[in-house]
Amino acid sequence: KEVFLMAKHLKDSLSAAASAGRSYFMTVARLDGEFGLGSGSFGAISGGLFGLTKTLSREWQSVYCRALDLLPHIEPEKVAQYIIAELQDPNRLITEVAYGLRGRITLVGENE
Repeated sequence: KEVFLMAKHLKDSLSAAASAGRSYFMTVARLDGEFGLGSGSFGAISGGLFGLTKTLSREWQSVYCRALDLLPHIEPEKVAQYIIAELQDPNRLITEVAYGLRGRITLVGENE
């Protein structure tokens, strides 16, 4: 829960850091590696991290914001690799990424 409260206090420092280079706001949840769309039930707070991150990416346009969903059984070494890879990803249009049984996945909107 603290991340929601901390976010409002981070705005000024992250925005200032972004003017001097790249600053980051990243949340990591261990749902199911499929944005909670797979099996299982998840708490509102874990799922809410994705909404928080998407909102902040709109409000803090100079700050790199990304939300990760990692399959719970991924080894710690792989978790570290995935986090570093996402921090280095140049595509700021992607806000949500999951790593699970199907590898790295993102959400894509479609026009019908």
